[in-house]
Amino acid sequence: MVQQRSKLNPLADLVDMAIYVYHQFSDVPLDMKVQQVLDGTHLVNHFDQAPKVIESRPTESGVQLIWSLPPGLDTKDFDSRRLAIEQQTGTIVKIELGKNGAVVVMTLYRAKFPKEIPFNFNLKDYPDMMAPLPIGKDPAGKLIVVDLAEVYHILCGGATGYGKTSELFVFVVSLLLAGCKVSAIDKKAIDFPLLEDYINVAQDEESALKILKSHLKEKEIRAAQLREAKVQKIQKLKGKMRYQVLIMDEATGIENEESHGIIKTLVREARAGGIGLIITTQKPSANTWKGFTDVRSNLSGRICYYCNGDANDSQVILGKGNSRGAELPAIAGRCVWKWQTEEVLQSMFLDAEKAIQILEANNVPKRGASKSEITEQRKNRIPT
Repeated sequence: MVQQRSKLNPLADLVDMAIYVYHQFSDVPLDMKVQQVLDGTHLVNHFDQAPKVIESRPTESGVQLIWSLPPGLDTKDFDSRRLAIEQQTGTIVKIELGKNGAVVVMTLYRAKFPKEIPFNFNLKDYPDMMAPLPIGKDPAGKLIVVDLAEVYHILCGGATGYGKTSELFVFVVSLLLAGCKVSAIDKKAIDFPLLEDYINVAQDEESALKILKSHLKEKEIRAAQLREAKVQKIQKLKGKMRYQVLIMDEATGIENEESHGIIKTLVREARAGGIGLIITTQKPSANTWKGFTDVRSNLSGRICYYCNGDANDSQVILGKGNSRGAELPAIAGRCVWKWQTEEVLQSMFLDAEKAIQILEANNVPKRGASKSEITEQRKNRIPT
């Protein structure tokens, strides 16, 4: 059994600090620093074969390393060493599988995030997306935008005050600009009621159940329309059917059992008909209603904000064994985005007042507008 070093060991701490300074400020190339970590942690397969750097590509914000992937190894083996690599190189690391499945692409960012990024989104840059969601910018300044019609459903979690509500406002504005229909359940009755001129908002259990029932009915109507059109996904009917999104802020606080049952049905069956759910929670590892674990497993997109260093909360949001959310600095907007790949982003900041200004400037139709009014307003819409 290996003995743990006592915390009260000044000499050992000085040695650790010296090693840290060496790796941070030495002229050792980044690829060699990464190789040292992999060698030091004995990353090899059963045949004692180790990954090797095939190519090193300098970028404006760091370097991209292409690694060979010996049989028996996968990206999880690199992911488990990511924190050590970040600490040794002083970078933010993104790890993903190469297109041919035989290599690992590791991007190391030296650049630092700005602490606040204002909302800036041009819908015209994403003409093929039905429900565009700007998640945030990577350390190189690239805006990561996904189509909810491809992600289906999203879980967003983290401590209060670190960016969830602002991110949801970003989503609402982007979705409305794209012509989507948006509803929200907000039992706190603080944030989303400010946007109720544009979206349907439930503020209590009774109205929440009513909204959920309407989405369940809409799911059945859309399923019939898809069958009639002989297609499986709403993307085939783009332009003929609006994408619909239901945001549930603090969904774990919904108490009605009938509501729970409808939520479980929607996350299982509504995606094909173009109904997406975005569910948020502050304390995901706290007590939840029966069946929420099944709901969570169907939320393929994950956004994790600062969670007070709680590894359990991070794992509930990002998946078993993934404590990356607990490693985040206590900076509003800093988050881990996980879907297909995983990366650290800085989400854009948007409050309700600015959101309304953007919607008004872009002639986004208000609730209750007639079809002719909606058509006319969309003709006059200006790019954001």
